[in-house]
Amino acid sequence: MLDISNQSQKLYSIDGVQDLSHESAAAISGGADVTLYSDKRFRGKSREINDGQRKLGGFDNITSSIKVDGKINKKVWRFYKDPDFKGASFDIGPGQSLSHLPAGFNNRISSLRSIG
Repeated sequence: MLDISNQSQKLYSIDGVQDLSHESAAAISGGADVTLYSDKRFRGKSREINDGQRKLGGFDNITSSIKVDGKINKKVWRFYKDPDFKGASFDIGPGQSLSHLPAGFNNRISSLRSIG
């Protein structure tokens, strides 16, 4: 049996852990910077995101409400109608949420990324 009680290696010195970005660490710890919801008023299916998404895959064109937590990364996020960060867009800052998306964006979000 392996006795790990005598090991004093700190977590940040372990290969693979020291290179984690804040976004990756947040994902691993269960925090999410952005949560997309399939229905208005933060209901329905949800998807948590911590980094840019060129294509939303199974969540493409079904977003109806959004929460930007901002506790982890404190970034402004830009949401686009088209994949690859193209087309019309709007921004949501840290700690903000939209229970209804702006006109023309309901069920039309295909990509998103942080802009600062």
